[in-house]
Amino acid sequence: MEYSIKEGPTPLNSLPYLPKNNYCQDHVLGKCRLDDQCRYPHEIGQVPVGFAFSGKGPAFENAMNTLLSEPQSRPIIASLFHSDGPGKLAKLGPRHNNDHEEIENIRILPTTDEILSKRSPHLPLKNADYANDRLHGKARLIDAQFRHLRYDSIESIRDVCYHAAQDLAKTDAKPCAADYDVRQITPQGNQYSLFRNVRWEDLAFDRNGIQIRMSFNCPKSLRSRLLSAGHFEKGMLAALIGLNEEHHLSVTYFNIDFGQGTESMRPITGNHDKASVWLTFAEPSDTDTIRKLLYSFQGLSSPESFLLVEFPKLLYAGFSWALKHLQNLKSKDTAIAFSELIAPSHLSSRREIPAPQYTQSEHFAFNLSVIQNKKPSHGFFTAKFNPQQTAQCPESTENLVETVKSTTTLDDGQAVALCNSLLRSFSFVKGPPGTGKSYLGTALAQVILNANPTQPILVVSQTNQALDGFIEDLTHKGITEVARLGQGSKKDWTAKYNIHTIRDQAKKVREEQRLMSEARKGMEGLRREGIGWCDALTKGGLTWNAVKSFFKKQYPEIFKSFHSIKSPHSEILDDLHRARSGDGGYAFEYWCTGGDINDIEGFREYIKSLLDTCSPPSDSSTSESSLSANSQIRSVNSHAKSIHESVHQDVWAQSLAEREKLIAKWKAELGCYTTVDKLVEVQRRFCVVKDMQRQAQLITDARLIKDKQIIGMTTTACAQEWSMLEGLNLSTVICEEAGEITEAQTLTMLLPSIKHAMFIGDPDQLRPQLKQPSLSMATETGKLYRLDESLFERMVSPSSSEVKALPYSILTVQRRMHPDIADLMRATIYPSLKDHASTARPSVAGMVHRTFWFDHQYPEDCLDKGALDSTSYSNTFECDMICELVRHLLKTNDFGVGDITILCPYNKQLENVQKKLAEAAKCSIFLSDADKESLVGKRALPEEELRSRSKSSIDLASMVRFASVDGFQGQEAKVIILSAVRSNPHERTGFLSITNRINVACSRARDGFYILGNSKVLKTVAMWRTIIDDFERKGRLGTREPVRLYSKPLSYHAVTLWREPAPNRINLQSAKIDAASDSIADINAAASVQNANLVTLMPSAQPFVAKSWTVIILVPPNATRGRAHLVRRLARGPANTVLALTFAV
Repeated sequence: MEYSIKEGPTPLNSLPYLPKNNYCQDHVLGKCRLDDQCRYPHEIGQVPVGFAFSGKGPAFENAMNTLLSEPQSRPIIASLFHSDGPGKLAKLGPRHNNDHEEIENIRILPTTDEILSKRSPHLPLKNADYANDRLHGKARLIDAQFRHLRYDSIESIRDVCYHAAQDLAKTDAKPCAADYDVRQITPQGNQYSLFRNVRWEDLAFDRNGIQIRMSFNCPKSLRSRLLSAGHFEKGMLAALIGLNEEHHLSVTYFNIDFGQGTESMRPITGNHDKASVWLTFAEPSDTDTIRKLLYSFQGLSSPESFLLVEFPKLLYAGFSWALKHLQNLKSKDTAIAFSELIAPSHLSSRREIPAPQYTQSEHFAFNLSVIQNKKPSHGFFTAKFNPQQTAQCPESTENLVETVKSTTTLDDGQAVALCNSLLRSFSFVKGPPGTGKSYLGTALAQVILNANPTQPILVVSQTNQALDGFIEDLTHKGITEVARLGQGSKKDWTAKYNIHTIRDQAKKVREEQRLMSEARKGMEGLRREGIGWCDALTKGGLTWNAVKSFFKKQYPEIFKSFHSIKSPHSEILDDLHRARSGDGGYAFEYWCTGGDINDIEGFREYIKSLLDTCSPPSDSSTSESSLSANSQIRSVNSHAKSIHESVHQDVWAQSLAEREKLIAKWKAELGCYTTVDKLVEVQRRFCVVKDMQRQAQLITDARLIKDKQIIGMTTTACAQEWSMLEGLNLSTVICEEAGEITEAQTLTMLLPSIKHAMFIGDPDQLRPQLKQPSLSMATETGKLYRLDESLFERMVSPSSSEVKALPYSILTVQRRMHPDIADLMRATIYPSLKDHASTARPSVAGMVHRTFWFDHQYPEDCLDKGALDSTSYSNTFECDMICELVRHLLKTNDFGVGDITILCPYNKQLENVQKKLAEAAKCSIFLSDADKESLVGKRALPEEELRSRSKSSIDLASMVRFASVDGFQGQEAKVIILSAVRSNPHERTGFLSITNRINVACSRARDGFYILGNSKVLKTVAMWRTIIDDFERKGRLGTREPVRLYSKPLSYHAVTLWREPAPNRINLQSAKIDAASDSIADINAAASVQNANLVTLMPSAQPFVAKSWTVIILVPPNATRGRAHLVRRLARGPANTVLALTFAV
């Protein structure tokens, strides 16, 4: 069924257009310093068409799409995308009012009409068709990357909003239930939270502009834990879905400021049924959308019902900056470094990669002495070399590599990669797991900084964690002049390198101070002006800001009565004029309350109350200030009387009732439409001034970081600070983990001034993470778009045979994994991977084998379709086994905090394992002083334990690390326990079939690697089959996991542990036990114990003597008291045996 619901029209602005030749440009652009003394009018009106900073979006055509009742599905059809163009170029015309040929005209967030569109978006194929493409070269690259990245970023938003709109259409006329489930999931699998019975409550104007407060019915299950349950986190994206009586749909996007529980609404409602949230507009300069919503709130348009959508963990800034950067590149036709290599106009235009341009002087030389720490092993030795001369002579290049290998700690692969990276202006280094990619990057930075010490190196990573790790490596090498831009670091030591710290400690420059001061004053003035208009809309009265220009034009004598009341010598009242938006503001407020200007005592008290709230005490004494204030108040009074004598209407002589009638009359004449429009215009001007403040701040930041050695940023920060970076004229960039970065994000670091770009990563590990599988190389359709193909991968492994691959270096020696673990990598992806001598480490304490696959066929848990994580899988059996394996390992006293990491491919399993370990019984172990300090800092251990030398009782969860496979890229741990989770009769593996993800999961462990999984299911994937075959060949796959137990003298005993599928059956490891022994009789007596698990312990001496065996029956937690006693009676054996291992059901 099709509803007659579509996007409504944008209402006309009630303000007049400002004449182009008769307005103050400073006022339109924010704040005029001359204020009322300016000779140009300061009326609030519409900005002239085409004026800079107009805040207007692209012209919208009439809405053309309607809402359907059935689930919406827009399959990606590659042939349609390839042949059907954007906007008016499409065969059927524009798909919606946000479908444009030029990407700079496209709004980042989907419009209402776009949400309702039934047609698939235009997505150009990734591979260029040089004969038929609409665009070529750089223009095509930017256009395609923008459209691909935007689709991946906003398609889930569009789907959620459509689903919520369908819900609103169905329930609009129905009363909201007192209790409901906020968790929602669309047919496409997108999860979100939906809050009902949404009402507008308040309006404010803060440092981010207009702010609105919305209330909603809070479900009973959330009334005491709305915020603690993770709802309404600051900065996350939300949307207000509205439907009015004319069947017009509206979608408005917000950033969450803060949520308020049911207590915040209790004074209004008298109960705990409602909660509220403060929101700021996601696009604060979109004045048409803001005005349209405020019209609705004020009842100036058709009554509207609302739903509030919360997008979990979705940060608008996380994707908007990269998209806006691409739009700026297109609109300004900005140059991109190495565009002839990454976006050639023709296939034949690619050429060989020369040495960096800044090295072309014959006197230039790189000096290797900064990284040399060994004497050369051959006669030829040089510390300096010229890249231009060396690149032209193969023999010189070979000698250079030999010099690096023999005089530094770099291995063979690292030495070749370092030389190639210095000799090529556009270089790529592929580093398998554990091969020292960051170590190489640090060496490159040392050499380049030594040769060009006055030019900072731009260091970029996809994540804050990777960036912090690289910066830490650099500081350890003595490179301490570092500036870290952006937020998000969780490391305390990075604070001193943060730009905010550098800014606070730096000396101020007068011109920069002036610019910042002007911007701040402008913002503060506009903020107060905005507060005045908000009060006019919410509090029912009028403010001076609301009537000042109105009085000046319609009632000039009344305007004079208030505006001119200030005495020429009343300097102490300057604060009042600033706080109340100019001359007359405080006088008008006093008049509205019924105040009399002739009442000296009352006027003084009013002025005193205002001074107390708007200005700090002066340096002079209180008595002197009081005398001065009294004197000036009398002066004001005398001045006011002289003014009133010159006007025909003395407003101060009116009674309070007369004044209230006059206020009502003025308010009616002013009109709510005009009030809203003027508030929105103040919002526009505020955005302009805020941008001016940001630009002023960037000028200061550029001065502070231009002399640094390293400028560290994430890709998001690069996009955000592009204009500043462009002015620094940087020549060198090092990109870490380049295989994880999309091409669109890579373009943020390829500034026009860059002459030397080095990309270090591994495309065989994690690719860029996408939200839409339809654009991923893992799907057939996605292979045509390949958004998760990094620039690194496209350059060194092009998908087309017609494109020539660029040269790259590969690292060959790994220092992370024990050779047994590295064998898994050699058998699958890296056949030439070598092991460094340092990887030959001792065995894992408590375990017989260093690697083991614990095989099982226990099924994965059924999905909870009603849960927000209904697409995330878990496996209770693996969760239980992991818990007991962790307990056993910790009892060996050989592992510190974080040495053991539990990896899970699914967040649901990760959550369950963490919860299971947190709820498990505490473990008593010895802790090092460092571990104790770490745990005390986490509040996982009482402070008095720092002085104890005995065992500590500790929660298992506080000793281990928990991570998803995707979140553990670039990290390592002493022992990795991997839960494969998937175990089902259909043999479905989900995204465990992706080789890049398997690679990461199996290459994080240093000393021990243990997998729990259903080998039958995972063998359906080729790479898993190879890995499982390696485990089987070494005899390290089975349903019983060999471990070691400690006795008190800490001598090892072999033990076999398993969970018996048949609950009434007990098996022994050896049949050579004497049947006449007491032990065997006890075993027979225990055969009736149900749901029992068996562990057989074999001491090292006399392995087959019957009386040396100890048999332990492990009974479930719900065992009866009699059974527990039976277990204690059966546990016979040597008195010094410590039975530390239990795998209870």
